[in-house]
Amino acid sequence: MKHKFLIITLTITIIASLKVIYADTLSDYKQQLLEVQEQQKQTASALEGIDREIADYIYDITVLDSDITIVSMRLQELQEKVDEISKSLEEQESLLQNSAQAYNSLEDVYMTRLRVIYEHGMPSMLDILLTSSSLNDFFSKASVLKTIIEYDKSLVSNLKTQKDYVEYVKQNVEFQKNQLEQLTYDTEKSKETLENTLEAKENKIEEMRSSKSLLEATAVELAKQEEETSNNIRAEILRMQNSGTFNGQFYWPAQGFYTITATMGYYDPWGTGSHTYHTGTDIAGSGIAGTEIRAMESGKVTLARWYGAYGNCVIIDHGKSLENGKTYKTLYAHARSLAVSQGETVARGQVIAYVGSTGNSTGAHLHVEVYEDNNLTSVLKFFESVNFTFL
Repeated sequence: MKHKFLIITLTITIIASLKVIYADTLSDYKQQLLEVQEQQKQTASALEGIDREIADYIYDITVLDSDITIVSMRLQELQEKVDEISKSLEEQESLLQNSAQAYNSLEDVYMTRLRVIYEHGMPSMLDILLTSSSLNDFFSKASVLKTIIEYDKSLVSNLKTQKDYVEYVKQNVEFQKNQLEQLTYDTEKSKETLENTLEAKENKIEEMRSSKSLLEATAVELAKQEEETSNNIRAEILRMQNSGTFNGQFYWPAQGFYTITATMGYYDPWGTGSHTYHTGTDIAGSGIAGTEIRAMESGKVTLARWYGAYGNCVIIDHGKSLENGKTYKTLYAHARSLAVSQGETVARGQVIAYVGSTGNSTGAHLHVEVYEDNNLTSVLKFFESVNFTFL
């Protein structure tokens, strides 16, 4: 029963905790989707559990119905037996009364005869002889007298025996009746207990079906939330890819470091008179090694790995600008280590890597490139108000 209680408790908890999680960013939408999917998993598990529990109760009810039917038939048989015994008891009581009356009547006759004999005396053999007409008459009268006395004694004795027997039978019938009545009472109590158990289980099924209906409604609502959240994620990704959030001002990727050691264009890095084209802007400074590299704008990471001469490199697609309709990408090179993965969506100012000196690098610095409509452009034009130190 403990697991059943837990199922019901889980059902109530899921229903009570169901809520709409509002989101306004892609990461929020993803978190919302994870929470909705977890609620769906819990709801499905609870539904499966409550279906098993309902099936168990239905089986129990079927067994109880069968038991109640058997007990009801047994009660009917017992009642018929009680009626039969009651009828037999009435008959025995009637017989006992008749026997008692017959015994009392005959006993009165016998006692009267004894009283007469006592008062007048028992006829002697001489009296019988003197009153006999012949010897044969004498023997005949003597035999009759003896027979009468023995008959009276025998009759009274037989009637008493019959009375005692009827009394015994009556007591036995009463005992059987008492046993049957007790058995009937016990059986009725058993039936009452079964019926109460049946009613309790039926009520429990109604409760569980009500909980199941709530869970099913919850599942429908969660499915709607899942679909809505998935649509929001797709819409947000599409918006970021096609519309972007760039408003003309990037976020400085190396906060606290504003020394520029190289800008985009041709330069002679070794002072040999041999110029080479530099594709981006190098940011350096004392203590810059290990500094957090932050995304200049929100977008999708399209590359996060070792990238030839760039070393550990991150490229972010910022999509289309809301201001001028142009598309923008940014590149961050020579990182010591990366903090994001390809395909990940990042926010403006989010840490994406750490400054290092990997690839073709002469020391710890951050190399940054900006692509406008896939054309390389100067990073510094987006930070005209910043006071840089150029080396």
